[in-house]
Amino acid sequence: MQPDHSEVPLSRGLGIDRIASGIFTAGVDKTGCGANMERVVVAALDEVVAALDAQYKTMVDEQPGNALFLRNYAQSLHEAYSFGCQERCHVKGDTSRAEEYYSRAMLADPSDGEIMSQYAKLVWEVPHDPERCLGYFQKSVQAAPHDR
Repeated sequence: MQPDHSEVPLSRGLGIDRIASGIFTAGVDKTGCGANMERVVVAALDEVVAALDAQYKTMVDEQPGNALFLRNYAQSLHEAYSFGCQERCHVKGDTSRAEEYYSRAMLADPSDGEIMSQYAKLVWEVPHDPERCLGYFQKSVQAAPHDR
């Protein structure tokens, strides 16, 4: 035997009526809702970036010659910069450390064109050195001519 829900409006059964009552927005300053949400997102992003940084440090410490770990850590440091965390987050991208880890990755695997390509992108964005950037892009093509 099914319970009779014909008397309950569908919106109430789904909880949609609670939105209008304020139950989902209780405690939110409606004039600064966007600012509050940005603080929550930035705090969550800080936590994720810090945890990722700690994980990469552990992996690199355990296997300091692993080119993949070195490249991924460098990329993580670089992307935090590219994403704009340096302006909004407490955990900032660190381009000098990214450069260090890209260099270590290139030494660990000089035939990995992807490492050189990513490093070239960093060189283009941060010191904006077109000649040096072009040199690394050319080296990346020479190291892996079949990669596209």
